Amino acid sequence: MLQRHGALHRPLFFVANFSVNVKNQHIVSENIKNKEREKNMPKLKCKNKYCKFHRESGCSKKSVTLDRKGGCETYEPGFAYYFFYCCEHMQTNFLTYPEISEYPAYKYSIYYMTKCLPVECYSDDIRGMLVICDSRTKKPLNASDLMELLNDNLDENALNACVDDYLKNGLPKATETKKDEMEKIVEKEYGWLSPNGVFYPSEWGTHELAAQELCRDLIGEGTYPPCRDELIRRGWALVHDPSLTGAYLVTNQRPLTKKQRDFLYGYFKDMGMTGRAELYQKEDGSGMLPARGMEE
Repeated sequence: MLQRHGALHRPLFFVANFSVNVKNQHIVSENIKNKEREKNMPKLKCKNKYCKFHRESGCSKKSVTLDRKGGCETYEPGFAYYFFYCCEHMQTNFLTYPEISEYPAYKYSIYYMTKCLPVECYSDDIRGMLVICDSRTKKPLNASDLMELLNDNLDENALNACVDDYLKNGLPKATETKKDEMEKIVEKEYGWLSPNGVFYPSEWGTHELAAQELCRDLIGEGTYPPCRDELIRRGWALVHDPSLTGAYLVTNQRPLTKKQRDFLYGYFKDMGMTGRAELYQKEDGSGMLPARGMEE
């Protein structure tokens, strides 16, 4: 009976064992088929240099997600996107404040351009625009001009430093400025600077209101808004930052007086902007930004 009992169970054991082996063989076979399919599938190589994950060897992501039309859903804008944004999108040689507000990438592009190219920007608060110009000739630049500078005057060391900083810390903060010496900035008030060197503080967004009060109290003539036009015509300078980039822009039409230059020297010196301050000691007294404002 024992033998018969054992004999009855031996076939069941072999059937179970055989079933497991067949299942394992099926799994192995499917894995082989999948690998063959992957081997025969066309390889996708991303050519979008503006993507955060783009590398010369291909995408740095192990896997990506494509939408129904084949577009990459894993895409994120990278350093090249921000660096070339002005070159790719500027239609003229200036940017209006609404454009910059609607497309913040302009601010980051300008920041990187001023670090890696001989360019600077100044604000024309009366026209409501920012102008990018050659720091050597003060000539306004358009997108084509910027591309030429990229080919001939790119500071590769500065570019590498910007890339390393982007990979480590992401996009620059609003208070970051062009010079390394500006890293520790003591913020100061914005406001109007009279030709005799007297500074009248006014908070961000209140410069026209302050100009109206100054015209009423100091000039005493019937001046109609915008009163800041009148102050600019009379040789006043406005220290402001319309796009909130931390740049402390100086807008003026007439050449700065010695008293104005002396004030601005101390103003920027106190904030740790030594290089910017020293520019106001030069004979032209133009400072970092060229004197602009009203139409000539």
